[in-house]
Amino acid sequence: MFLEAPQSNERLLEIGCGNGAMLQKMQTRGWSVAGIEFDPECVAQIRARGLKCYDGDLRELALASKTLSAIYMGHVIEHLHDPRSLLKECLRLLTPGGRLVLVTPNAQGWGHRHYTKDWRGLETPRHLQLFSPQSLRRLTEETGFRECNVRTTNRGAWYSLGMSAAMRSAREKASHDAAVLAMVSGRAFMFQLFGRVFGLVRPNEGEEIILSALKP
Repeated sequence: MFLEAPQSNERLLEIGCGNGAMLQKMQTRGWSVAGIEFDPECVAQIRARGLKCYDGDLRELALASKTLSAIYMGHVIEHLHDPRSLLKECLRLLTPGGRLVLVTPNAQGWGHRHYTKDWRGLETPRHLQLFSPQSLRRLTEETGFRECNVRTTNRGAWYSLGMSAAMRSAREKASHDAAVLAMVSGRAFMFQLFGRVFGLVRPNEGEEIILSALKP
């Protein structure tokens, strides 16, 4: 989750925590953890792991202010009609010096430019907001966060670019077999293997944006 090990009894909230696997790992690293999920099946799985999980929208839970040391959202913000209001609620809940971490597809990346309407990151109609590194930083700073550190990564390029190649192939050839073969994309694996080197040359063109910011 791009977070340092906690000092002592620091509280972490993951918004959109899936089945709770990442939260469980963070708990073993010393964090006091909780999650938020909409899917009732996921909520049941998380609670079965013995982890605390809220169901519903963070903005409607009325949690106590200044009680969280860190909030993590991995591939969540792009699904929101109003991301600004959720970031404001995160700001309210974090303690001074608390950290927010966001991960989201990069609309400015090489994959979007190359695959255009077939880019996996578009994911119509589930993705409602798409960000560049600059626009995500601007939104976060306008919400009140400071020390926004933004970078991009190709850590998942094998999947996102492979799926993009598969979708393009399926649309052009209307062939399921061709789409499956296209998922084994040479470009995708090249980006995966040489992603860090590529990032040194074109730092804003990775497949994912990772933003880390502090509450003043």
